[in-house]
Amino acid sequence: NLLETAAERPLILVFYRGDWCPWCQLQMKQLAGIYPELQKRGVALWAISPQTNEKNIAFKEKREIPFPILDDSALAVIGGWGLEDELDPHQEHIPYPTTYIIAQGGRVYWRRLGQRPDDRPTPGEIMAALPKTNS
Repeated sequence: NLLETAAERPLILVFYRGDWCPWCQLQMKQLAGIYPELQKRGVALWAISPQTNEKNIAFKEKREIPFPILDDSALAVIGGWGLEDELDPHQEHIPYPTTYIIAQGGRVYWRRLGQRPDDRPTPGEIMAALPKTNS
């Protein structure tokens, strides 16, 4: 539960397009690389995809992703948060590549909304934002 997790500790939410997207694959690999440090700092990391749970599980296993990837194939969160990329003529119902840091207590502290498929924060940018979430 997002609200329960964010009440207890900072939470990083990463909305990604799908396992077919090369930039998503790279981003998930990079996030897997910083995941141990996030755990040490008490920060939760969740990815959210418009793909089915079955596809997410297969992607996690194939790419050895250690953090949860959540199924939003109904677009409840992606659509509800206004993240559906309606301008991409090649894909329907995919999110802008977006990263949120939600501070402990549930307040959105930091957001990066990508305007292109390759427009994503680096692991360094995410890590640099984290200390401020605990203040």
